[in-house]
Amino acid sequence: MSGKLWKGNDKVIVAFDMDKTLIDCEFLDEVARVQGCHNEVAELTEQAMCGEITFEEALGKRLNFLKGLHINNLDKVFKESHITDGAEELIESLHEDGAKTAIITGGFDVIAQRHAKHLGISYIAANKLELQNGMLTGRFDLRVDGNKDYWLSKFKKESGATMAVAVGDGANDISMIHEADLGIAFCAKECLRGIADVNVDNLLEIRDILDDLFDNSQRTCVNTTIELIS
Repeated sequence: MSGKLWKGNDKVIVAFDMDKTLIDCEFLDEVARVQGCHNEVAELTEQAMCGEITFEEALGKRLNFLKGLHINNLDKVFKESHITDGAEELIESLHEDGAKTAIITGGFDVIAQRHAKHLGISYIAANKLELQNGMLTGRFDLRVDGNKDYWLSKFKKESGATMAVAVGDGANDISMIHEADLGIAFCAKECLRGIADVNVDNLLEIRDILDDLFDNSQRTCVNTTIELIS
């Protein structure tokens, strides 16, 4: 292992939420378009991300709308979805500097695993859809909910990192942001912006933040919208 983010006593892991962080959409909302129930599902997503209802409750209700949908529709939406601007460049540069990376998402493993493979991400925590004859049953195995802090701590230990950075956008990222040595809110809901160490509106700003932390030149970030929280 080499690079300034993985040498001496500095060993960094950066964990990302998936929906509206690594990818530029809420995946289930886009799947709901196929089923003709986008507005209903999107409203539940928004309530959960703002902390107005629990994530588990929102997920159960959203999947109930999608019950009976064939898994192939998820594949179609996956192929039409996009990685967030700057995400590939950021992760490539993190890996070049030796950092480990993770996805910790309330989304589903069938999607998270594909993005992780594409981006070269080593650690994944995600929920699991229940299928019957290739159809969504509306049920799921809840592995990631309010416990993103557990997964961040687990991956930090497994990777041997001494510093964990977490990046998220909504209420279900709060525990992960609290657990992180550096918690970053990306284009986030107000409930997360107020507790994060840093707020950013461009993923590439994270590269500048870590450069400032680990680069002896103490270079000052320019042309960014970083908002430091005191």
